[in-house]
Amino acid sequence: MEDNLKKKKMLSILQYLVPLFILVILLNTIGGLYEYTEKNSCKKKWEGFYSKDRNSIDLLILGNSHAACGINPSIIEERLGLSSYNLATSSQDISQTYYFLKEALKYQDIKYLIIDSSMLLYHPIEKNRTIYYASSDYMRFSINKLSMVNDLFSGKDKIYALLPFTRGRLALHDPELLSSNYRYFKRGYQQKTYKGFSPIANYLDETRNAQYKTVAYDEIKFISPEVDNIENQYLSKIKDLCRENGVTLKFITVPMLENFNNRVQYDKNYDEVSQVLEKSEISFTDFNMNNDFNRFEFGNDVIGNNQHLNYKGAEKFTDILCDTLSGVTGLAKKATTHNSAPINVQTKVKSSLIESCETIIHPVTKGIIVAELHIAADDSTIDKKFVLILYLENEESIKIPFACIKSYKIEDNTYIFAQRIDDIRGEIIRAEVSSLD
Repeated sequence: MEDNLKKKKMLSILQYLVPLFILVILLNTIGGLYEYTEKNSCKKKWEGFYSKDRNSIDLLILGNSHAACGINPSIIEERLGLSSYNLATSSQDISQTYYFLKEALKYQDIKYLIIDSSMLLYHPIEKNRTIYYASSDYMRFSINKLSMVNDLFSGKDKIYALLPFTRGRLALHDPELLSSNYRYFKRGYQQKTYKGFSPIANYLDETRNAQYKTVAYDEIKFISPEVDNIENQYLSKIKDLCRENGVTLKFITVPMLENFNNRVQYDKNYDEVSQVLEKSEISFTDFNMNNDFNRFEFGNDVIGNNQHLNYKGAEKFTDILCDTLSGVTGLAKKATTHNSAPINVQTKVKSSLIESCETIIHPVTKGIIVAELHIAADDSTIDKKFVLILYLENEESIKIPFACIKSYKIEDNTYIFAQRIDDIRGEIIRAEVSSLD
């Protein structure tokens, strides 16, 4: 009799909880209408990760945007034969890294873990709350996510983190945004081929590069890199979690712009982080110590973002990283030489302002390419508007507007451009450049 009463009570509770749970999921889904889903890199990261077959990822990459933009999993797979995924997200800190690792280990038998240490080197004076939410919004609801929200958020922020619709605004007044999201949901993202890499397609211009030699330290908006007790605790948790699961852990520092490093006394700040990791008996390699990257291998970020590697820099650095990993992990037998095999596309010029144009396509990773233009022109073309048209084998075409910018001149009468293009469906067979003015 007593057992029957307990069952009835439980069923009565479930009758309220199940509809409530469904309502929360529905509201969170609708709440996503306040942003461009297609441009939400964190959503793509988690969707791509969850779409992978169980125990199909050998090597995981965690860290902030420097790792997200600077490490190409496709090159690691090609060179070391390790199935890889980049789960680094913008402004990810060491506490988030711990919970992301816990989440990953629920689905994957990770053998190798690469963590970028720049989160320990430089601490933003004030966290970008929107980015902090977004990094965890698309984790699946679980005990792990509840623990993360409880540990990392306080007060009403706990509600905002668990229920994103409570902090958003619906975009019913924005037809363009609604249309974009509808196309995204209808088409679906190419999750099976996506590996979490976020390539940057532009170059650091000469003027901005030179500004780092004179910019004041406080304009860079970072404070002293003191590794506090909480960070040390999460470092220990990560180390223990790796040991318990048989994961080989490697901390690195993705190369940053030399002019930036000089302004923030990088060598001095590096010593503290190095000592912390050494004390924790964690393997660490700082790739800024022999940094020979030039401005054409960094993105054109605003002053203070310490310039992330662009797609060329990422390709170069990932090759260097693979050389290091092949020795550390005993993968030398598998290591091969990477060949990005850029494709030179026949380009027709239909403009009297341009003498000639060479279009080079870089298959950065499946589903994403970068088109690089080398244009022979004179100074009369500066700030003039042009369009690059890429013709696909299926008779579709892609139009990319651009303008000659003085700072992108790499030699006499030659300018260089790059453009990231998502979801190319079909092989590019030819290109055409014409004037818009």
